[in-house]
Amino acid sequence: MYQPLPVTTFALNFHFSGLDPFPLHLINLMFHLLNIVLVYKWVQLLTANHSISLVVALLFAIHPMNVEAVTWISARSSSMYTAFYLSALIFYTTYLKTNDIKNLLLTGLMFLLALFNNTKSYFRKNTFFRDECCFWFGNSDERRNNSKPHKGDDDYL
Repeated sequence: MYQPLPVTTFALNFHFSGLDPFPLHLINLMFHLLNIVLVYKWVQLLTANHSISLVVALLFAIHPMNVEAVTWISARSSSMYTAFYLSALIFYTTYLKTNDIKNLLLTGLMFLLALFNNTKSYFRKNTFFRDECCFWFGNSDERRNNSKPHKGDDDYL
């Protein structure tokens, strides 16, 4: 399987710390902590509700599904993939709110980096298509004409 970014991080770990497992686990933990922050930020963008964002991020943080990605050294690709994919979702959601092309380009870059971590992201590309359909078909005629959303008008997410 082609996963150049995780392999590169393993090579850097080996270069700087040899076969010591502590730095390997530390990097995985740092990616998990980053993912918790990214989940919080993405839910905050979707709901604009601090309490809901915090609860969802805490559930993500302690969910047993994430244990393997944090504790297994070889599962680093999953944590890295999640970080880049969540970053892509954050940039895409921001793009939908602001119509700033920079956010769309950053979405593509983060999605490409997610592809270089895990092949799962190839199958997740439909998320962006679904969001785009919800944006264009679930909103007023004013938005379909490519105008910027009104200030405070977040009903399309």
